[in-house]
Amino acid sequence: MAPSLAWSEDDTEDDGPSVELRKDSDTGIDSERILALQEQIDTVVLNVDMVNPWLIHEIEPGADAVLATFHTTHEAALDVIRGRFAPSGKLPFGIPADLAAVERNASDVPSYDEGYDYAYENAAGDTYAYGFGLSYE
Repeated sequence: MAPSLAWSEDDTEDDGPSVELRKDSDTGIDSERILALQEQIDTVVLNVDMVNPWLIHEIEPGADAVLATFHTTHEAALDVIRGRFAPSGKLPFGIPADLAAVERNASDVPSYDEGYDYAYENAAGDTYAYGFGLSYE
């Protein structure tokens, strides 16, 4: 399941509705179950449909690799995972480091222009900022 975007409940009359990133009970994403499954598998490729920016800081550390897709078919994702095609895309937006980053961001400022460390950084030092992407060497 993908995280959903919802209208913020605390908008005022003079301020148009803002978009709020939601997870867990609002989206049906069970981070604990994802982590439990990752512990049972030797090699984990986390395939995330990035139609909306995810909060992946809770589930990414258990993965050996992350594949960000955009409504890609399962067959196409498996072709990349199996090495038939090299991944080539770049993130069209930054992935927030955590919920605090989402709450601090200015809704009218793109993630790459935020004045703080907005983007998620994994243990390997990869920053999931606008334009990030890896491929096979």
